[in-house]
Amino acid sequence: MAKPQMETFTIESAVADFLEFTKNKKRPNTYKRYRAVLDHFRAFAKPYTQVGAITPADIDAYRDERLAEKNSRGRPISPRNVNYEVATIRSFYYYLQKFRDSTLANPAARLKPLAVTKTVVDTYDEAELEKFFQACTKDEQAVFKAFYYTGLREQELAHLHWSDLSLVKHILTVRAKPENGFIPKDWEEREIPLHPKLVTLSKELPRRHADLVFPTLKGNPNGHLLRMLKDIVERARLRGHWYLHKFRKTFATRALKNADIRTVQALLGHKNITTTARYLSTSTDKMRQAVTKL
Repeated sequence: MAKPQMETFTIESAVADFLEFTKNKKRPNTYKRYRAVLDHFRAFAKPYTQVGAITPADIDAYRDERLAEKNSRGRPISPRNVNYEVATIRSFYYYLQKFRDSTLANPAARLKPLAVTKTVVDTYDEAELEKFFQACTKDEQAVFKAFYYTGLREQELAHLHWSDLSLVKHILTVRAKPENGFIPKDWEEREIPLHPKLVTLSKELPRRHADLVFPTLKGNPNGHLLRMLKDIVERARLRGHWYLHKFRKTFATRALKNADIRTVQALLGHKNITTTARYLSTSTDKMRQAVTKL
């Protein structure tokens, strides 16, 4: 089949083509993120602009426009998010080069990323977690101690099946559930050793569903875990910013105190070790000890 000519390929049709490919080849969450980014790009470039007419200067202007805008929460869009958007546009053009027209220039290929301020890793401390877990019911404890002791991503926990747990070998396996629209990030399945306390909680947990460990009342993967977290935080009268991914950050930071970075990379399911390295933050206590000894 002859490849379409880019001279007549508009942004509108090219984006639709790429998103169809992404929907079939990538994880659902990846598809949603790509679609959101390309909706912004399509609006900026105008749908009927020819895809080959976009220049590096246009991508730079797109970047400036996005930095001047605010997100749905009314906050400025960060340089880190804009870098991700440009990386998505770059992937979009790489797709067109590979599958549609090898002569097409990629206007985002050589654009230098915006400088991003490195922030201290945001984790929960033991005192606030103790208050949090004291306010939990038995079932809530099972959910959030699963986050705490495994570092699972939200969708990994929501789609966790009883068959993924070996309570004899103390192993949890993150597996794809394509029939439920769940694919692990980077398409990589992995095994995580279960903490003894989590094994005990899992054995005591009622089986309310044939497959799902943490189902909703209707028997679906739980999409309301953040709401559950917020309810517990309010009940415990806790302050600060509480969110699900912070449990994963806490797990990673704690694990790196006791294991090498390659082991933690495997536990977290990170494709690149540089992602794991972000959690190698030195604790305030260690820094204080270092200064005291001067």
